[in-house]
Amino acid sequence: MDDNQLLNQNLIKEFLNYLKIKGKSDCTLSSYSYALKLFNKWIGNISIEQITRAKLTEYQVYLGELKPKNKINLSLNSQSHYLIVLRSFLKYLQQQDHEINIRSEMIELPKINDREITFLDKSELKRLLKSPFKHKTKLIIKLRNKAILELLFSTGLRLRELTSLNKEQINFEQREITVKGKGGKIRLVFLSENAIDSLKNYLEAREDDHHALFVCHNKNIIARLSPRAVQLLVEKCAKLAKITKQVTPHTLRRSFAVDLLNNGCNIYFVQKLLGHSSISTTERYLTVSNNFLKENYNKFHNRKLTPKCKKDIL
Repeated sequence: MDDNQLLNQNLIKEFLNYLKIKGKSDCTLSSYSYALKLFNKWIGNISIEQITRAKLTEYQVYLGELKPKNKINLSLNSQSHYLIVLRSFLKYLQQQDHEINIRSEMIELPKINDREITFLDKSELKRLLKSPFKHKTKLIIKLRNKAILELLFSTGLRLRELTSLNKEQINFEQREITVKGKGGKIRLVFLSENAIDSLKNYLEAREDDHHALFVCHNKNIIARLSPRAVQLLVEKCAKLAKITKQVTPHTLRRSFAVDLLNNGCNIYFVQKLLGHSSISTTERYLTVSNNFLKENYNKFHNRKLTPKCKKDIL
């Protein structure tokens, strides 16, 4: 192996160990490792410390033309992800006083147009939450799928937050769950009555002693339900509910946020429940929360002025 390649691998390993110490999740570490290995493979026998700005531009062009196994160009979101990882890596090297020719701020991300936020309206939600019992399968699976859908809509949990839950994390008395989210951040989410009832029905029907909240019941060996399995069951339930739009676990997270805003919930409270580190991420939901916008329009626009207010304006 070339000395430069070995040096690069050691720097990457050092960076990943740093992230691990900082409490980054296994999912994040895996994602960062893949992105940096891709970059290291591309630069060949050049040391990362010797990369020039011109070479970095070539890499950005390479990402734009890259076609993975499915022969489809990387999306702008994926390209941005690889570049954000590289930014973080270069910033770390700067902090560790490595002599590098490029700085993290030199990396410009591709411009991404605002995506349409897909969520379910009340009619679609009602059909989706009833759909597990239309599935021709074992009762225990119907109860599990119902509990998953109710929990996703009740809490706005991310997919991996849901699949990592254990039974002992559910506080039925207080109707809440303490969740470890992105970056190891802890937050509290709350359970609706429907979610409580569905979880109790499912857990009471379980005969295994596995500690995971949701498990696979199709095999002889009981195992924790994977994120991919949850994605597939949500898609199946959406088809049973005759919903034409694409429905994923994240669609229920969006629906949770929009439902709160439409019912007048403070946006900062929604931010805390979703576990967003920045309020700007939560603000995207305002664009589709028509009731929220209308309520605030009626509240603040063309208000009837008191005599004192009229005098102040004049």
